[in-house]
Amino acid sequence: MFNEASELFIREMRLARKRLKNFRGFFEWLAHQLYDWLSKYGESIFRPVFWMILTVLFTGLYITLRSRIPTPFLENLGKVMSVFLQLKSFKDLGIADIPQTELLWLEIGVRAFSVVLLGNLFIALKRRLERK
Repeated sequence: MFNEASELFIREMRLARKRLKNFRGFFEWLAHQLYDWLSKYGESIFRPVFWMILTVLFTGLYITLRSRIPTPFLENLGKVMSVFLQLKSFKDLGIADIPQTELLWLEIGVRAFSVVLLGNLFIALKRRLERK
């Protein structure tokens, strides 16, 4: 019964999103759409983990390709992971060959996306454990 209730909730939220497009603003519709894409309205554990892995991989690849001083991809991946988990800052990790403003905006983006994804993951885990 819990699986059926989960699917019914997802369908209900998607129907509500369709009505928002007609009656409310674009930004509220967009927030619903992003919530569906990122975590299937808090019902999927796989989707937030998938987006976390993609975020860390692509940010690490971007830093590796953007750096003037060659650094190993795995080293950059570890640095991005520590920023993603809100442990350190790129400034603390010694990435000096990328312009500071670019690095700051990259860090803000990674941290903001991290908060959203970790929140969605915790919501999905909570819902899954409540059903057991």
